[in-house]
Amino acid sequence: MNSIHKFYYEILNSLSLKYANDSILNFYQHGISEFWDHDKGIYENKTKQNLIEYGICLNNSGQLPFKTKHLAYAEVKLFPRYQTRSALNIKSIDGIYGINQFFMDHDLTSGFVHPYTANFFEKLPDNGYVLVFDRSLYRINQGRIYYKIKSDLSQPSDVLGQNIAFCRQWKLSEIDLNGYYIMMKKSKYSSNSCCPQLKKESSNPYYPEIPIWSSYNQEGYVDYRRLNSLTDYDGGTVVIIWTYNNQTLFTDIHGSIFEIIEEAKRIKAIYKVDPTIGIYDAGPFARKFKSTETGIVDFNHVNILTGTSEYVGAGYGYLR
Repeated sequence: MNSIHKFYYEILNSLSLKYANDSILNFYQHGISEFWDHDKGIYENKTKQNLIEYGICLNNSGQLPFKTKHLAYAEVKLFPRYQTRSALNIKSIDGIYGINQFFMDHDLTSGFVHPYTANFFEKLPDNGYVLVFDRSLYRINQGRIYYKIKSDLSQPSDVLGQNIAFCRQWKLSEIDLNGYYIMMKKSKYSSNSCCPQLKKESSNPYYPEIPIWSSYNQEGYVDYRRLNSLTDYDGGTVVIIWTYNNQTLFTDIHGSIFEIIEEAKRIKAIYKVDPTIGIYDAGPFARKFKSTETGIVDFNHVNILTGTSEYVGAGYGYLR
């Protein structure tokens, strides 16, 4: 697709999103997920199999932990930010496992990017990872996601908010860990929570606070095996990304700090890599929502537990 065709393609997408409600609703149809799963060093292309495992809620928060398989790519449906959903009267989404990620103040359905997010993206080093969305030829809100190194993006076709998404990210080796002990300090965003910290020598541009928190309100080195709760103020959602045999792999996890660190360590041991831990939106948007047995998520429920700012609420769910 040349640049002129790309220009008109994006205009048509925007017009469809703004004026053709039925077009958007048609995108929320059932699909078949295809993905690559690592199993004892062998990649197998699989279809019609669960790529997400959900756990159970062990408290009254309603938060269900989940973890995907180790993926090279996956089929997803995008949903717009709250402002667009409200304007188009989109009250639910179907055909997905659940709401699995919220983007940080950008929206791949419309191209919207908050200047704050754009500034963060500019700071991402060339060897950082970005999510790439290959749009379906049939449904503009459905397609395939995978990860690329920032320096491998193509200009001008790869554009933040149009076909790529950004997450803040840190190497596992940058986190201030000593065995089972992790450095925790008071959160800047919640007086009742503490957050994991990076090593003092880290030059990461998103230093010093990782916005995954714990209500275990103790600063200093804490045994992270104690940080094993997933609530509104414990744990959150991350993507872990790594490169193995020239293939970029990832897994999305919604869980406790203990589960997140243990999975990163497990990936390090299996693949002999230093995995990257990435976070999209945090705070209230660390909450995630499983669909009903028929694959439906009610946005009214989501809005109550997250937020209704004009900038927030876009993301994706994995196709069932």
